Amino acid sequence: MAIAETSVNAVATPEGKTASSPRYEFLDGIRGVASAMVVAHHLPAFCTSPEWVNILGLGNPWVAIFIALSGYCLFLPAAGRDKPEMPRPFWEFMRRRARRIIPPWYASLVLCVLVGWFFAQQQFPPPFSFLPKDIWDILTHLTLTHSMVVYAGSINRPGYTLGTEWQPYILMILFLLVARRLGWWVLLIGIGLLPFIPIAPVEKIVSKVFNPTFTMPFVLGMLGARATRTLPHEGERVPRHTAIATVLTLLGVTGYLLLTHRDHDRACWFAGLATAAGCFWMTRYPQALPTRFFASAPISLLGSFSYSLYLTHFALLALLHFTAIRLGLTDIRAFYLLFLPALPLIFAFASLFYYFFEKPFLNAPSIPKTKEG
Repeated sequence: MAIAETSVNAVATPEGKTASSPRYEFLDGIRGVASAMVVAHHLPAFCTSPEWVNILGLGNPWVAIFIALSGYCLFLPAAGRDKPEMPRPFWEFMRRRARRIIPPWYASLVLCVLVGWFFAQQQFPPPFSFLPKDIWDILTHLTLTHSMVVYAGSINRPGYTLGTEWQPYILMILFLLVARRLGWWVLLIGIGLLPFIPIAPVEKIVSKVFNPTFTMPFVLGMLGARATRTLPHEGERVPRHTAIATVLTLLGVTGYLLLTHRDHDRACWFAGLATAAGCFWMTRYPQALPTRFFASAPISLLGSFSYSLYLTHFALLALLHFTAIRLGLTDIRAFYLLFLPALPLIFAFASLFYYFFEKPFLNAPSIPKTKEG
């Protein structure tokens, strides 16, 4: 899941000074909706769900939206500079990312292990394991390298993407070097060709280290930030009908790939492209209905603890599954009588988790929100 710096309050200049920058409130809203859809995607793994839930939970493209937002938000402070470069010195950038991501991640691992221990005490076989297999399982999760080995998803199943997303953070400096020396198009084409490398050992390394499924959305998010800062220039507007048609087309292609061919890799790329294009469009039209919807207070509030929701919901759904079995709810009744009514409790737990384990480690101080797009 992408963990984005959704509040862009200051832009660092090459001279080390800062300049005022609008706060794009709709970014939190997009993350909030995407996180809710991830929960919907995992519901069928624990209970018989109606078809509309299966349609909402399209899987990896929701993760691709998070990752595209990460690329967009992290690069945005530096996206307007003449040459592509890191928004901060590399080690400072990684330190801030670690402070933002790791404490809630470790807390979620403790939660999952406690849930797995509870199931073991109850002699209840859960549908997914929450207990580490061995010491290497623990070490790879603590170092966020679990997605590169066989332990991906073994403790906190959705958390396999944390390792996957950590890699673009490290590779970001390489992406920017290629963009600066060869151009953005060369970077995009190069990543697009990675899945087609026919050499088996290289293909395995590429899938684990670069993981084009999610690397492409991250770079597309960076490119969207570049467009936001440079094209068109400040105060100009792109034709509304052109922008809407572009975003709808991208979303339509993504939906087609998912609902017909189920091509998740390509669907993730189109989801990343649609996210970048949508963010660009909403910065240009702050009063448009989609922008106001995603920037609205309830949706933005959901987005503020979307990372915590992503980290905790799977273990809580497993506890609901345990409760349903104990109550003898083994069919669609479990969804309507237990899981659906309990969803607000899952969201409430995530908000408390955010307050205790995420908010204290946020990098930037809170400032009053503006009405700028």
